[in-house]
Amino acid sequence: MRRFLVPFALVIALIAASIGAAQSNKERKYDFALVRKSGGMASWGSWNWSEQFRSKGPGLYVKKGDQTYVITDAETIKRAEAAMEEFKRVGDKMKQSRHARKNEAHAKAMAETSKEQEEIGRQMREASEEFEREFKNGANPEAERRYHEKMERLGEKMKAVSKKHRVWNSEAFSKEMEQFGRQMEAAGKVAGDKIVRLIDIAFEKGLARKV
Repeated sequence: MRRFLVPFALVIALIAASIGAAQSNKERKYDFALVRKSGGMASWGSWNWSEQFRSKGPGLYVKKGDQTYVITDAETIKRAEAAMEEFKRVGDKMKQSRHARKNEAHAKAMAETSKEQEEIGRQMREASEEFEREFKNGANPEAERRYHEKMERLGEKMKAVSKKHRVWNSEAFSKEMEQFGRQMEAAGKVAGDKIVRLIDIAFEKGLARKV
């Protein structure tokens, strides 16, 4: 069955962007974007809405109804970032696992490629030696034709071996990434619920200002 490989960075981006999208607009109390000092951003809800705040500096940007607010209170931001730690931890673990699995698969593929290429090389040497023996007995057009055909087949086989081991994304790896994706989704929901509570408190304390 043919497999279509999705770039890993795109997988992460889609997971992060869709944390809040799994809920309907009625279920989701706020759309919000947590922009860090580093420029990094975690968002719940509409990515098109939240992306505009990346360049506006750190803060917790909140869409409540048709109005947008920003919360810059240091303690609220600190707690919101703390709520993100489990989500970040799962994401980091996912990246590390991918890197380790890629290296492992690459090393295995290289070993298998080397072994198969060595065998094909042996067959090529045998074919050449056999042709040389027949050639010593005089010109033999049929033997020469067979020799060239065999060498061509072995050459194609050598190319196929190299091509076969280029793909390292195995079924087991895909399942592992799916599991991490579910963990990230669950961790993102927990973080989102905590941040919603922090936003509620910020509104109660008058810490949110209109943008």
